[in-house]
Amino acid sequence: MAVLVVAIASRGHPVAQQFFAQFPRVHVVVTAFLALVVQSLPFVLVGSMLSATVALWMTPDRWARVLPRRGIAAVVVAALVGICVPTCECSSVPLAKRMMNSGVTPAAAITVMLAAPSANPLVVYATFMAFGGWEMAVARLVAGMLAVVGVGVSVMVWGGRAFAGLGLVAPHDGGRRSWWGLMSHDVVDSLTFLCVGAFLAAVINLVMPVHLLVSLSHQVVFAVVIMMTLAIVASLCSFGDAFVAASLVGVHPAGMLGFMVVGPIIDMKLASMMEGILGDRPTRFIAVSGFVSALVATLTVACLWGWWG
Repeated sequence: MAVLVVAIASRGHPVAQQFFAQFPRVHVVVTAFLALVVQSLPFVLVGSMLSATVALWMTPDRWARVLPRRGIAAVVVAALVGICVPTCECSSVPLAKRMMNSGVTPAAAITVMLAAPSANPLVVYATFMAFGGWEMAVARLVAGMLAVVGVGVSVMVWGGRAFAGLGLVAPHDGGRRSWWGLMSHDVVDSLTFLCVGAFLAAVINLVMPVHLLVSLSHQVVFAVVIMMTLAIVASLCSFGDAFVAASLVGVHPAGMLGFMVVGPIIDMKLASMMEGILGDRPTRFIAVSGFVSALVATLTVACLWGWWG
C-alpha cells in the first residue's frame, strides 16, 4: 500500500514529470498500473472485510451441519453455498481443511473452497464493473460454477487416494484470530499480488505487438490456454482479476474468461498454500483437475455465448 501511495504522489512531482517526459513509455505503464490498482482497490477491501466476517461466523461445525454428507448432492449444494460466501482464495484453503476436520467430505469441502472465490456476488459485480456489462459477468458465473462442480465431482470419483487421511488430524490455528487480523492479512496478500498482476498487464499492453493479439483472437483454444497460464503465474485475487483481464485489449473474450475462471481454482500462490495445508497429492490433483475443468468450462461457455466462430 505504501508503494501505491508513493507512486500516486510522485506523479505530480516536477522531477517525475521530467522523467516521464523523457521516457513516455514508462509513463504509459505507470498510468495503466495505477488505473488498474485504483479500480480494483474498493473490491479488494470490501471483499477482505466480508471474508474475515465469514471466517469468524461460519465455523467448521456449522459447515458440517449445512452440507449433505455424500453423493453428487454434496458437491452441488457445496457449490451453491460457496457462491454465497464472499471469501478470497487466501481464506478458503484453511477453511477447507477445517471443514474436513469437522466431518465434511473432501469433495464438498474442496467445492466450497473453490466456489467461494470463483463466483460469489462481489466477484460477479466486480466483473460487471470491469467490463461495463453483464455479458462477461454472467459468463464468469456460469463457467466458474461448471469448473468448480467439475473439480468437486473429480474429487468424489477419482480423488479417494489423493485425499486419503485428510481430516484425521486437526490443524493448529494458534488460537482464535481477530477480525482485524484476518482482514488485514487478506488485504496485504491480495494487494501484493494485485500490484504484480497490474504491472504485468500494463507491460503486456505496451510491449505485446498488436498483430499478436489479433492472431490470438482468431485461435480461441490457444488464446484460452495462454491466458490461463498467465493467470496461474500472476496469482491475482479474484476480487481484482477482472480489471486486469479487461485491460488486456485485443485478447479474445474466451481468453479473458479463462483467465478469470482458472485463477481462483489454481495458481502459484494457491498451489503453495494448498501444499502446505492439504499436502502434495491433493494439490497436484486439484491443479490437474482444476486446469482441465476450467478449460472445458471456458470453451463450453464461449460456444454458448457465441464467442467461438
